[in-house]
Amino acid sequence: MGFIRRCAYAPCSKIMMVRPSLLKRKKYCSKDCQNRDQVGKRRSPATEFQPGVSPQSLRPVGSEAMSKGYMRVKVAVPDAWRQRSHVAWEQASGRPLPAGWIVRHKDNDPLNDDPENLVAMSRGNNLTKTLEDPVIAAKRLKQTSKADRRRWKKYREKKRKEYDTYYWEME
Repeated sequence: MGFIRRCAYAPCSKIMMVRPSLLKRKKYCSKDCQNRDQVGKRRSPATEFQPGVSPQSLRPVGSEAMSKGYMRVKVAVPDAWRQRSHVAWEQASGRPLPAGWIVRHKDNDPLNDDPENLVAMSRGNNLTKTLEDPVIAAKRLKQTSKADRRRWKKYREKKRKEYDTYYWEME
């Protein structure tokens, strides 16, 4: 046995059956009606933060935190964080880091943000420098199989022959 009730969302106003155990709680015919009715309403004004009051978890500007092996610094409120190495390089050079550039550590220690240890470069240059490292080059060579290397070698030779043939015919 149930009770008949109308949906509390005025544009809907569907008639619905409500079980006695849900009579005090069930006001809407669906979650969609409930969500539409709650748009723009403040749920608990008495417990909201009052002007001038900040949450306990708020970290002040200048706070540092570790993220993915790099130190990050809070630079603005509410939540603007930047890598500490970027901030240190900008302070040392006196200019902002160009868009698309990164800061590389010369000694490969991400926590050593001494200005002499930092170099700003484009991502392409960083990739070139990374691939020049003998440890990384050996790891790449180990990861690619001999068959892959042979296939790429054949492909490059074929392309070179096509290129040479094309330009010989042009002359």
